[in-house]
Amino acid sequence: MQALLFILDALLTLVVVAYLLRLLLPLVRADFRNPVGEAVLKVTNPLVLPLRRMLPPGKRFDPASLVALLLVHFAGTALLQLVAGGRLRPAALLAGGVLGLL
Repeated sequence: MQALLFILDALLTLVVVAYLLRLLLPLVRADFRNPVGEAVLKVTNPLVLPLRRMLPPGKRFDPASLVALLLVHFAGTALLQLVAGGRLRPAALLAGGVLGLL
């Protein structure tokens, strides 16, 4: 069970890092026309583009990317809690999610 949790946590961490890069790369004016940037866009577009219809981007900040990062991180935290055999408690989920981003 510990090995499954470790693998799941590693995969979820990679996904969260991709969404974090999606949020940070435009802030430093990085170019998305390189292999890393294209991979980040390919992984994150399915969630960010529908959110962008509701939350249009600003000049350098994209609120849709921030919301997507939070959604993915909280969903990953909930999934890890459920797989570990715990109950899904909103307070613990919120605390674990926020502390995990710090």
